[in-house]
Amino acid sequence: MKISPKQQVEILKRIYTYQVPVSKRNIDIVKKILVLSKENDAVLSGKTGSGLASGKFIRQGSSDQYVIGWFVGYVEKGENVYFFATNIEAPKEATGVKAKEIALKILKDKNIF
Repeated sequence: MKISPKQQVEILKRIYTYQVPVSKRNIDIVKKILVLSKENDAVLSGKTGSGLASGKFIRQGSSDQYVIGWFVGYVEKGENVYFFATNIEAPKEATGVKAKEIALKILKDKNIF
């Protein structure tokens, strides 16, 4: 990846707080699109991604050759906002979906979501 998890979170914070050179309307649209789930008094927003091993061919629908996965987002709970980035790497099957599963377990363990 060309961007670190810390940089992912910093960019997300800047978007969330309208500190990017984009109209408020467009940022609000992005925020709405990022909402994944609402439970009790918490709202989970985020985006997954997966990366392939350089130069390798992947069968459509196969996750075997994904070597990096990430899930970046935030949870709005009461007056608090919790930003996070979960990145995983493995020789194969490292997907954004798996990164999201890990992040959700951590958020649950921390009683955030």
